[in-house]
Amino acid sequence: MTVCAIVPDIRKIRGYTKELEVTKKLMRKKGMHAFRIPTSGSPMLPDVFAIDSYSKTVYALEVKSSTRKMIEVERKQIVRLLHFLKAFNTIAKDCVAAIALYSYRAKKWRVYVVDRNKITKVYTVRFYLTDDGFQKEDGVDFLDRGNRAELLEQLLNGSRKGVQA
Repeated sequence: MTVCAIVPDIRKIRGYTKELEVTKKLMRKKGMHAFRIPTSGSPMLPDVFAIDSYSKTVYALEVKSSTRKMIEVERKQIVRLLHFLKAFNTIAKDCVAAIALYSYRAKKWRVYVVDRNKITKVYTVRFYLTDDGFQKEDGVDFLDRGNRAELLEQLLNGSRKGVQA
């Protein structure tokens, strides 16, 4: 047996710990219930699933982290979020698909929400690291940095300012 087979992939460990971190940080918000779904590679489930019992909002999050200056989110991962949320459209007031990106270089989270009304074609999206965190590539209009993204980002970055319970 080779050493490579015994030592776990550091990228998978980092991904796992960031998914747990997102879950724990979302749970700090009063009324928020978050769950990490340990189904690596599942075609149907998001990385993190959360419910805000006050606003009746359901969140499905794809969590990505990197030490590099670029992160790619594959088409199937975005489609998976939207497909998962279809089950909650009738019982939730709002359903939010989001991509949470963590940069080990910048030491902060950046969140983008998928705007289902603007999505015409889903494809692999690249995010590039800048001084402000990860920025989406040009021409990707279906990813939004609005109020919901800012709320999630504040929760993940530890800022309690402006976060409503």
